Amino acid sequence: LPQSLELEYGSCPFLRLGESSHLEKMVGMFEGHTNPSMTSLAYPYYLCIVPETLGMLLKQKKFWLAVGISIPCGVIGAAFKYARSYIDESIGADIMTDNAPFEAITVLLIFLVAFRLQTAYGKFWDGCDHLYLLVGDLFDTMSDCLAFTSCSKADPQVILEFQHLIVRLCSLLNSCIFAALEAGSEAANGLNESAEEAELPKAYDFEILDIQGIDEETLERFLEADNKVEVVFLWIQMLLVENQANGVISVPPPLLARAFINLGSALVHFHEAQRITEVPFPFAVTMAVQLLLCTHWICAPVVVAMWTEYVAWTVGFCVAQTFSLWFFIAIATELDQPFQHTQNSPDMRYLQQLLNHRMLTILDHHTKKMDNPQLSLSVNREVTRATMADGAGDSLVRTTSIRKTMSARRSDPDNQM
Repeated sequence: LPQSLELEYGSCPFLRLGESSHLEKMVGMFEGHTNPSMTSLAYPYYLCIVPETLGMLLKQKKFWLAVGISIPCGVIGAAFKYARSYIDESIGADIMTDNAPFEAITVLLIFLVAFRLQTAYGKFWDGCDHLYLLVGDLFDTMSDCLAFTSCSKADPQVILEFQHLIVRLCSLLNSCIFAALEAGSEAANGLNESAEEAELPKAYDFEILDIQGIDEETLERFLEADNKVEVVFLWIQMLLVENQANGVISVPPPLLARAFINLGSALVHFHEAQRITEVPFPFAVTMAVQLLLCTHWICAPVVVAMWTEYVAWTVGFCVAQTFSLWFFIAIATELDQPFQHTQNSPDMRYLQQLLNHRMLTILDHHTKKMDNPQLSLSVNREVTRATMADGAGDSLVRTTSIRKTMSARRSDPDNQM
């Protein structure tokens, strides 16, 4: 790890895995003190029908898919009703003389669509849980590794290299996991340099903390590996064992086990998330739902034409029924794959940036040799019920809030609150 490539909070270069010139080109700069923001799922909790939310709805492909399927059904219903009203009232009178079969199909279809949507919604939230827990475990691993070097007696340069290398590898591992989840199959996990750009997972464009700081031979082995997640995971394990043996990690093995536990927990969440993306909804149920949807689409114009005397209402009823069913099925299909970078999927780019932002904050504390927190000499050192009592003198411990402390610091930097 060249000393010139040390990470600095607020000015950290990135490299994306998708770049062909991965050893020569640095891409982008990290805005250190700006928190990342989400781009998908970026809507308020309480929604109203306003132009902004309607615009978000119209941008979704599944909305137009349902519209494209329901409008022809409405047109056929209108034509059928017009023919019976203005040409010959006996047209189609013998096609369906009782609404009971159509009602049975509709009830069964509503039940299956609700079951399909509930299953997909469960997979969506499971995917969100695994992503956030995975990022948290990787951050805990990195934070533990840095804290375990606090009292080390090893060469400071060796300690610094370990700290910067573990941060790079954790950021790289997180990006590889996201790419593997997006690909959805182990066959797509390897990065083939001859593959077209469109075939690469979008996660290969996520920002990684200065991968150029890793030696070229290691990078070549990484890019040629078929199972990148497992390779980087093994590198981190070997790095921890090696630095515990040479004294860089200055804690006993039982404490070091915490880092291995967090690291292993991250991989467990990855494997659980793989189950979500690789195991599809049962084929037989999917085909049954599709057949019932098609049957309902065919029967709806005939049945709805008998409900009303108006052509316009026939169109409205046909479109409303078919649109609702197909729209909910489209939603379920999208939620079923929560790692595909849609408007209704977790923002994995945001999570990658968030992990990078947090790791740089912790790394900055260690590399700049900041002092650990200490008690102020201007207050009582004992925190008890007596010292925290209301109306206590100025010499005792005082209660305040973060907001009050921030306001006091802005107005008077010398104020100790």
